[in-house]
Amino acid sequence: MDSSYTNFWIINSAKKSVVRKFAKACLIYLEKNNINYDAISNTTDQKLFQLSKTEYSSPDPLACLRCRVTHGIYKQINYLFTKHKKQYEELDLFSMLICVLDDNGENNFKIKKDDKGKKFIKKVFTWENICQTKRNLLPSSTKIILNFNDSKSSVTSWIANQVKSNHLLKSYFRSVGLLLLSPWALINNTSSKRVKMAWLSYGENVMTVEQVETLHKSYCINYQKSKLTYKKTSGRIIGWEPNRDFLNSLVPKQNSFKNLFLIDDAIRQYMSPSKTLKNFLPYEDELSTEVKNYEVESNYDSNNISLIKKTIREVGRNVINEKFKEEKKKWDKDPNRKLCLQLYTEGLSQRKIAERCDHKQGWVSKLIQENILINKIISQTALNLKNYPDFKNLKKDPKILDEFLFLLRENIQSEENLLLKTLFKELIQE
Repeated sequence: MDSSYTNFWIINSAKKSVVRKFAKACLIYLEKNNINYDAISNTTDQKLFQLSKTEYSSPDPLACLRCRVTHGIYKQINYLFTKHKKQYEELDLFSMLICVLDDNGENNFKIKKDDKGKKFIKKVFTWENICQTKRNLLPSSTKIILNFNDSKSSVTSWIANQVKSNHLLKSYFRSVGLLLLSPWALINNTSSKRVKMAWLSYGENVMTVEQVETLHKSYCINYQKSKLTYKKTSGRIIGWEPNRDFLNSLVPKQNSFKNLFLIDDAIRQYMSPSKTLKNFLPYEDELSTEVKNYEVESNYDSNNISLIKKTIREVGRNVINEKFKEEKKKWDKDPNRKLCLQLYTEGLSQRKIAERCDHKQGWVSKLIQENILINKIISQTALNLKNYPDFKNLKKDPKILDEFLFLLRENIQSEENLLLKTLFKELIQE
């Protein structure tokens, strides 16, 4: 007997696991209404959606759907974990689950009584109540139910799409370097400034920065037109793929997808965030690493700027020296590791370094660990400076801290990570 409609899949934080919570009211409701729950079916899904809306003051049909969706979330998270765990070793199943599986299986939910937010009132999980509540106050399962359109998708497909688009889960994936977007969506969704920074850091010599900017601008314009046409003709919002006509519409015209894949690859490497700057904590605001138009230097005088740069240099030297000592021990077994660092200090791209060292680009990225090193320097620099009187607000104001971390990143990543290259070069020559 399938339990997808009669059991909630909920988080057990103490044991870091997922347990099933039997909902007797769901079983009684299903049997009373002669609804088949032996196995998941579109017929049962549709019936429960219909009953939830018609019996809008009853919690029972909605509870059955909530059970169904929590089970679907659990299955989808396990699928994504199994699919990507080999390539992304730092993926943690429980961390993924806690991002989306936030329905505790209770009959009621709380909302603020007034704008001051000091008092809360309880509301029963009914269709009537959830439709009148701000969606950000509801668990993911209920939001998935509210957003569902039975004319466009099955419940199973809808759950999969909604799980992958969950902002907390996407934040967690970014924290381990995983981006689920297709190359086509990623290029379109990336700002021109970020594309420029990504190409400067990880691009190839086949295009100049100016050529990349022109191609990216043209791509975004034509992508949006093509997607709109695709949606009208197919009735779908996913599944679009560029064709020969699309390549010919770009400026300049493209003979193949090669340059687009190179831009995609550069963006993914550039957006791969720190695995050491902070532990990912669901339900807390993500520490943004996006390039923003902060005027942060205006908050610090020349003496402070000098202190920041001096501290970055000292911390950077210690971090790179630690990395260098570990790496140097491996040179006798694999001389290409030394060659890799030498070529890196000369400014070659990772793709070119990989060709010279007869390895894949992933090997180069893993050896150098640019993002990890940068974020070690950022975090240690911030720790060293926060005790100075002029930087005391770093402890109190998250916005100031965010701006300060941005300033550190800008200093370290200026001129294509020149600081890392310079420090590695000094150590190699000693």
